Formats: sequence, C-alpha cells, structure tokens
Amino acid sequence: MTDSEGRKNGAEIGGNSADWCDYSGTLEGKHVGMTIFCHPDNFRPSWFHARDYGFLAANAFGRAAFHKGEPSKVVVKPGESLRLRYGILVHAGPHDSPPDLQSAYNDYVRLASDQK
Repeated sequence: MTDSEGRKNGAEIGGNSADWCDYSGTLEGKHVGMTIFCHPDNFRPSWFHARDYGFLAANAFGRAAFHKGEPSKVVVKPGESLRLRYGILVHAGPHDSPPDLQSAYNDYVRLASDQK
C-alpha cells in the first residue's frame, strides 16, 4: 500500500487522510491493484482504514475514531443533500511498470469536477 503522501503499509497509512491510497502487488507476474480516489470537494477529507491483510476503505465520518477531532455528526435536513465523490481505479500491467497514480488522480478530479 502507498498513499498520496508517500506513506507505506497499514501502520503508516491507517488513520490518516490522503488524496488517494493504492493497494497493489504482483500477481502472476503482473503489477495489479486498486486505488481509491477522494474528491477534494467532499465536505471534509477522508481517513483511510488500511490493513495489511487486504482491507482498504476511505471514511469521511471517522474523525473521532481516528483521534482527529470531535465525533462526526452530519445533519442533512429535508430538501438538502450531501454529496460525496470517490473514484476507484483498477489497474494491471507489467510488474516493473506501476501506473502514475498522481496523474490518474488529477485526471479523476478533472473529469469528476466536470460532472457537477
């Protein structure tokens, strides 16, 4: 695992926010993985649940659980909306050619922002 801040593996990534987090490795001689992109227009950053045994999730509501602030309480009144945007990149390629994840994230933000 690696994130947009250069952190590696669950111990460094878990409980921290980042623009994206990638979980990948080598399978049958190929570099394969998936990346979660967090859109910058979400109402707050997302923190990553990252476990070395294979679990990865982004959570915008885990402030208190990650010791980063007050408990998360978001009130959405009738007629209002709460929009959260995330992207998933599933990738595979030669074992010595991982994708340029920062460029992929930039593309995601540009394309998702056009969908307002």
